[in-house]
Amino acid sequence: MNLLAAVIVAVVTAYAPAAGGTNCDGNCAVTASGYPPQRAIAACGSGWEMGDMLHVYGYGTVFCGDRFGANVAPDRIDVWFPDLESALQWGVVKTEVTYLGHVDLEDVF
Repeated sequence: MNLLAAVIVAVVTAYAPAAGGTNCDGNCAVTASGYPPQRAIAACGSGWEMGDMLHVYGYGTVFCGDRFGANVAPDRIDVWFPDLESALQWGVVKTEVTYLGHVDLEDVF
């Protein structure tokens, strides 16, 4: 998405290893970018590119480094939590997301 410094309202959902997400084929230890799930990597809907850097209000800065299964709207983002309890606490939040630019994930991780 070419939205330099644009702000959108997105549906931000939480996922955690114990949640078993639908983006897993039995091995959730690696994201689509090849890096392990972690706080800085988000699953981003269609339109976002791997390496897009976003600020999720109330959560922090994340990098698009994972994908959903099928065509999911760009206003859908999943953020990672280390445990199911934390993920359930966040739940599903409609919040502001600011596009901060694009980076090469290899430079970050």
